[in-house]
Amino acid sequence: MKENIDMNQLSILKTQFIDKFQRLDTCQSQISEQLLDTEDAVQEYLDDMEDAENYRDRYIEMCTRVDLKIRETVVPTETEKRSFKLPKIELKKFSGEAKDFLAFWSQFQKIHNDKEALRKDKMQYLLQSVEPKSKAERLVLSFPATAENYPKAIDQLKRFGREDLLVQIYVREL
Repeated sequence: MKENIDMNQLSILKTQFIDKFQRLDTCQSQISEQLLDTEDAVQEYLDDMEDAENYRDRYIEMCTRVDLKIRETVVPTETEKRSFKLPKIELKKFSGEAKDFLAFWSQFQKIHNDKEALRKDKMQYLLQSVEPKSKAERLVLSFPATAENYPKAIDQLKRFGREDLLVQIYVREL
């Protein structure tokens, strides 16, 4: 198979291959039925079935290879996803003050919702986005900086943005 083949062309060829195999399989079934109708054709029938099974195995192998090739080009591998660095963004530093949470979260949420970013990277961005020696930093540092702890740290940080707490703060400022 050529490496530079167009994936659309490969999909078309696969569809044609499936169609031809189905027609071949139908013909093979008819031949097998005719062999069963003749006397002393047991060995021919067994040989025919073995050949048909070999063709079926080869068919499945080829379809799987095509599917893998298509999937390989459509979905980049983990190393390909992270072969580039995100552009440097100056993150707002969050101190842990509830009134600053919305500004912080509206910016950090872009990183949080990025499906391609790894959790361990998100945890590092989170650590960079809290003010040193603040309530927020103490909270984030209370979790070891691992991918598994990232969602836990976020859940705890979101407590600073509770709606009822923010309403009280903004009403007091009025």
